[in-house]
Formats: sequence, structure tokens, C-alpha cells
Amino acid sequence: MTVASDFEDAYYALNQAAMDLVGTDQNDPRTGLPSGVPFTASDAQQVDKALLAVEMNTEGACGATVAVLDSTPPVLCGPPRTIIFADDFEGGLNGWTVSNTSPPTSYDWLQTTDPLPFGRPGTACSWPTPRSETAPVRMNQACTI
Repeated sequence: MTVASDFEDAYYALNQAAMDLVGTDQNDPRTGLPSGVPFTASDAQQVDKALLAVEMNTEGACGATVAVLDSTPPVLCGPPRTIIFADDFEGGLNGWTVSNTSPPTSYDWLQTTDPLPFGRPGTACSWPTPRSETAPVRMNQACTI
């Protein structure tokens, strides 16, 4: 496959790859060990059926009539956007307040004074202590201006 390849090329390449796998013992993605289940011709047929179902074999699919390496920028759609409000938090919270809205928790969000990862500019909010529970955390915190 090259940068000029299209979905039809991928259709043939994926089918060839599936045929190349027939008779091999693939690794189990969970363990990385051989699965003990060989890849069969029936598996290769299922790959082909899936590719046919999404019409990857169709000539001209997904703009193949347009040069893949065309450097002309695409035509913009619709009227220009009007930005009503924007804040990048790079200058601090600037009038934002941080609160705990729901559900009730034993912690509140705090503005951190620690530097952001990778030297990024800006401000971050976090809770002060790590959570020890194994249940997923649902964070419905609100910043209001």
C-alpha cells in the first residue's frame, strides 16, 4: 500500500493477508500466547464478506476520482463561524469558580499550583487527594462564570 492507495487497493490487500493467514495459529490478543485455534478458509471468507458489506471493493469509493495528493485546500462549508466566547485558561481561572455539583463527594475541585505536564502553559483543577475506591468516578464538576 502506498499514499496513493485507495479503499479498493485495501480490499485486495486485506483479502490477500487473510488468505496468507489460513492454516496459521494466531496469538491470543489477551495473553500473547498461541491460541490453539487455526485461522481457516472460512475465516478468510468472513473477512471478504465484511469488506464487501462496506463496499471497499467499489471502484471510485470515497473520492478516488479526486487526486489523493491534491494540494488544493478544500472548499469551506457554510458561513464563517462567529465565536461567542472563548477561554484557553492559560492566564488562570479569570473569574471562573470551581464547585462540586453532583453527586455529593468527600472532595472538592481545587486550582492546582503544580506545573502542567510537558511544560504546557495554563491552569488546571484537580481534587487534592487520590481516590482509593475501585468504582468508576463520575465527575460532574462545574466551572461557572
